[in-house]
Amino acid sequence: MTPSPELIKQVAQELKEIQNAPPIVYGVTIPTCGFCGQIIKHGEKIHVETHKSDSGTHERFRGRCCGG
Repeated sequence: MTPSPELIKQVAQELKEIQNAPPIVYGVTIPTCGFCGQIIKHGEKIHVETHKSDSGTHERFRGRCCGG
């Protein structure tokens, strides 16, 4: 069974969109509220505390979502 021309065209378009999509930033580079976990928009985070451990320094922030 061969795919229809419409399906081939749709798959090609979706592949092009995926390849041209902006990169997604994962992990600790995304600032999140230290209380509820929501992503904090740029310029909205308020520093709450800094904690040092064997694995490094960890900072905790609060967003507008939790009174920041």
